[in-house]
Amino acid sequence: VDGVRVFSSSLIPQSEIDQMQVITGGIEARYGDVTGGVISITTKGPSNKLSGGLEVETSEYLDAFGYNEANGYLSGPILRNRKGESILGYRLAGRYRHFDEDQPSAVPLYVAKPDVLRQLEENPTRNVLGSGFASGEFLHSSEIDQVKARPNNDLENYDITAKLDARISRNIDLSISGNYRNLKDRIIPSTAWLLLNYENNPFDYDTRARTNLRFRHRIGGDPAPGTNPLLQNLAYNITLGYERADGNTEDLRHEDNLFRYGHAGTFDFAWLPAEGESQYSGGVNGIAHAGFLQTLSEPFTPSIYNPVLANYNREIDQGDFGSYRTTNGFRSGSFESLWGIHSNVGSVYNRFNKFEQERYSANLSGSFDLVPGGSDKGRHSISFGVNYEQSTERSWSIAPYNLWQVARLQANRHIIGVDTTQIIGEFQGLNVPVAFEEFQKLTTNFEGRQFYKNIRDRLGVPLTDYVNVDGLNPDDLSLDLFAPLELTDQRIVSYYGYDYLGNRTSDDVGFNDFFTGRDANGDRNFLIGPNQPIYQAAYIQDKFSFKDIIFRVGLRVDRFDANTKVLRDPFSLYEVMNAGTFYDRNGGSKPSNVDDDFKVYVNGEGSTEVRAYRQDDQWYFANGTPANDGNVIFGGEIVYPQLYDERVNDIKNDAFDVNQSFEDYTAQINWMPRIAVSFPISDVANFFAHYDVLVQRPPSSNVATPLTWYYFENDQFNQNNPLPNSNLRPERTIDYEVGYQQKLSNSSALKINAYYKELRDMLQQQTFLFLPSPIGSYVTVGNQDFGTIKGFSFQYDLRRTSNTTFQANYTLQFADGTGSDVNSQAGLTTRGNLRTLFPLDRDERHAFKFTFDYRYGYGKTYNGPRLFDI
Repeated sequence: VDGVRVFSSSLIPQSEIDQMQVITGGIEARYGDVTGGVISITTKGPSNKLSGGLEVETSEYLDAFGYNEANGYLSGPILRNRKGESILGYRLAGRYRHFDEDQPSAVPLYVAKPDVLRQLEENPTRNVLGSGFASGEFLHSSEIDQVKARPNNDLENYDITAKLDARISRNIDLSISGNYRNLKDRIIPSTAWLLLNYENNPFDYDTRARTNLRFRHRIGGDPAPGTNPLLQNLAYNITLGYERADGNTEDLRHEDNLFRYGHAGTFDFAWLPAEGESQYSGGVNGIAHAGFLQTLSEPFTPSIYNPVLANYNREIDQGDFGSYRTTNGFRSGSFESLWGIHSNVGSVYNRFNKFEQERYSANLSGSFDLVPGGSDKGRHSISFGVNYEQSTERSWSIAPYNLWQVARLQANRHIIGVDTTQIIGEFQGLNVPVAFEEFQKLTTNFEGRQFYKNIRDRLGVPLTDYVNVDGLNPDDLSLDLFAPLELTDQRIVSYYGYDYLGNRTSDDVGFNDFFTGRDANGDRNFLIGPNQPIYQAAYIQDKFSFKDIIFRVGLRVDRFDANTKVLRDPFSLYEVMNAGTFYDRNGGSKPSNVDDDFKVYVNGEGSTEVRAYRQDDQWYFANGTPANDGNVIFGGEIVYPQLYDERVNDIKNDAFDVNQSFEDYTAQINWMPRIAVSFPISDVANFFAHYDVLVQRPPSSNVATPLTWYYFENDQFNQNNPLPNSNLRPERTIDYEVGYQQKLSNSSALKINAYYKELRDMLQQQTFLFLPSPIGSYVTVGNQDFGTIKGFSFQYDLRRTSNTTFQANYTLQFADGTGSDVNSQAGLTTRGNLRTLFPLDRDERHAFKFTFDYRYGYGKTYNGPRLFDI
């Protein structure tokens, strides 16, 4: 993690040595210039210079497998051979960090004093002239502390790295390395949270582990003296890797006890039979048993899990349930915040989530030299490699505070009235002082709902009895009482790679299984498999010289497959009929410039009169004339695409055919040529230039699950809540650079370079308009942004002179584009996808950067102060 150590020159193929360039301040090693990494090795004192300009420490400071105390880790040989050479060695490093505040603020921060906070928690509300107010709205400045760091915002993590190296033979070595990181972070959900809830900051946990196995083989060894074969310095590496990450975010107090999050207290409800207008008279004309009235028998019992929430109900008439300021899963909006700015005391972090990520990788890289004619002047240093990477990502998130509302909604919804055919007794009228016949409760079966059944099975009561969930202990409730839709319909749970309860699903669960899968009882289980993108790459590069000019010419090919299904047509959830099929079915003549694959829009539901055509995002009038925008065709009217009526155009219907609306993601193949030229003008000056094409996989907003599409017609996807898009393409950068480097002295140099970059297919919010009702329009993320970066820089480097290194850099950079990040155009997308150039956040007109390093040597080169010869 802190640089590359050169362990033994015999382990480094000549081709790799030749590809390293000595620059002021260290060594820049571009292994084939295609692996994407720049590795810097800084020399520390006396050194030996090997062929190719590679500098390594003298053997006095370098053992076979690494440094020791000078680098702050344990390292050394475990086993040596008869010659005293290390054949088995190790390296062990660890780091622990703790921050009281991991993101210090540049402006003052304010929190309520601890004793004031206790008073507010004891009495969170107060009555003034008969009206209720949040007590925090009466705070004075003397009751507030100004702090430099947010309290209870600490972060701690530790890293452990280990490596074992084995030298199987002179030409073969094997290494196993591993890293483990554990992070525990107390977070502040929002700026509104800080003033009165800093003691309730939730925790974020993150654990990551990584291991690699590398096999390296150099074939053939050094050429025999006096020979110069065609193929030389053949070597290859095989690396197998595995990474895993998992973590969760949870409330400090409730952790994974989900029903405790929203618990305010125990409420003793009863349902009393009540009379009302009815055709079934029982002694009074027109009045009979008409239903049941929910009443609160006794004042509530405050929650032991959220006592501050319970305190909101202190100064009210507790006989009237409607006057309670907090109930289970509910707090009155009048008391949730102070002036809509600060969260009030006792707030509960309404989120519990967990995630898992796994990644398997395999890499093969190699290099060799071709020496045609036995002359080094024609030497070609070839490097190549292939890469395969498979990721598996899982996520599960719930808003537990709202579970009580869902339980209350579902517990008795199957009771829909009274069954007048069953008389079970009599009751005294609530408003009319006579006795009425009491009817049995009338119930129904709700398809896809199971809470009302399961809770009664757990409590041992019949379906005809009311259940008071607000009288239950939170620990007596669990998620498996609910059916999947009971939670997802309320948007309480989101998941992929887990089921709705948070249990891991099999890697074999596919996109279609969400719509077709059933459990053992024959009910739909709505399973969603993990996100499993696949990445593959191959590269080759040739380094050769021609008349003192050094060329590096390479090609990298990347393949990215999101490995999921994506919406066929972003303008419609269901397939729109094409013009060829429409005219085959309905007759008539198609405009000459309208192709068979154009989508057809009609004047109204059931109409066969064409209103418009569309090809991708280009709209056409009914006569085939192109339109500048769909708005000139539809205005503000409802859009009617011609769907296939014989199909089930309802994603929530069990008979819905997934393949008519979705298709497999088209794997993206990207070709990335790279050319680098280095021309030594003299032994103290060098000219260089390069051209690169770089590609990055979609970095965000690229996981749209079947659950996303299931509620596509119900949710509002706007600039504040854009729809994820699994159909994103990789982002692309085209890079040009030219430069000149001049040696000023044996320890200093000057570098001048100019560069130009084109950014393409960058992510940005994108609006799709003119969709059928009820959607109308939605905002998602697309490959919309582009930009250009132009600049030049001057850099002065002073290598270690005595105890000092120094670097000074001046950069002038112009960056223009359509957006600096994915949300830059959020305010413009409501009127369509407008593209306007303006300076990006990378626009750096004048940047001055200076680095000064002063240090003493170590070991025998130490030249610092001494005390008692230490």
